[in-house]
Amino acid sequence: MTSTPEPLGDKVDRLETALGRLAELSFNNAERHDRAIDRMEAAITNLANVVANSNIRIEQNNSRIEQNNTRIEQILEYLRDRNGGSSPL
Repeated sequence: MTSTPEPLGDKVDRLETALGRLAELSFNNAERHDRAIDRMEAAITNLANVVANSNIRIEQNNSRIEQNNTRIEQILEYLRDRNGGSSPL
């Protein structure tokens, strides 16, 4: 029993269908990659903003600490003067 060869037109049709599907998959894959890159860029931007805001807060807190340290030094100096030059502690 011999099989009859597939007509060339049918082979071309199947090839066109497969190539069309492959192009569609490739396009969908590219769209998914584009969306993933967009999400990564947004996440990086958000992280950069969080870090920048954290750095600002740290600088503000450091400034407050320096102000408090200065005030403590002033109080200690005042207490030393009141105590005749010896440490109040």
